[in-house]
Amino acid sequence: MIASAARERFRHSDVNGPQVSPSCLDVEEPPADIVAALNWIGRKSVDVTDLTTPSVVRVALDAQKLKQDGTAAAENTVNRKRTVFSNCLRYATERELLTALPLDKVDWAPPETDDEIDLRFVPGPKLAKPLIDAVGEQGERGRNLCLFWIAPGDSAEAVDEPRRVTDG
Repeated sequence: MIASAARERFRHSDVNGPQVSPSCLDVEEPPADIVAALNWIGRKSVDVTDLTTPSVVRVALDAQKLKQDGTAAAENTVNRKRTVFSNCLRYATERELLTALPLDKVDWAPPETDDEIDLRFVPGPKLAKPLIDAVGEQGERGRNLCLFWIAPGDSAEAVDEPRRVTDG
């Protein structure tokens, strides 16, 4: 059912270039869970031409600020999602499905981030020293990482200020 419809749409699509005979496509019926997922995507997706409306683009951008559970996403996650979204819109513009890049019509900025360090999650000198020692016991790579943080002969207080060890 789905496979035959997909073949038919592919064959008649002017977006996909030259027409391809369905006999060239060796496609079998997808499993039920895949069909359910594709049907869900079909119901939840907007038509690409709807992205010419700034309010639709804003909804998509605002959704990128959230994780699936509704909590705020990390800054790098938002940036990655926006990059992918932008690339999709550029591709749609290139394929002439959109007449212009819709991101230019929306004044949107990613959420402000707090670059302040949360000291609840930073180990103090008493905990950092055994952690660094344990890393140093993990072979050559661990010893190299250990050197990044504390040089041999340094006291535990040296853990408070990480530094690179250089030759000479």
